[in-house]
Amino acid sequence: MLTWLTGLSSDELDTNRVANSTFAGLFQTAELHQNAPLITGSICGYRIEELDNPLTKSVRMMDKLV
Repeated sequence: MLTWLTGLSSDELDTNRVANSTFAGLFQTAELHQNAPLITGSICGYRIEELDNPLTKSVRMMDKLV
């Protein structure tokens, strides 16, 4: 699912994991899937579609997928 969301390969995701990348670093290198904005719903009491911060929104989309 993360490869779909981020456009990164499994190897690229592993490289980020080994490098202890932050979410900010991960999503800076990622190109979100064109259908990612269709991920909606509530995570931890916040509606994904109502979030203004792009990083927070991307992380919550990731949460919703996993």
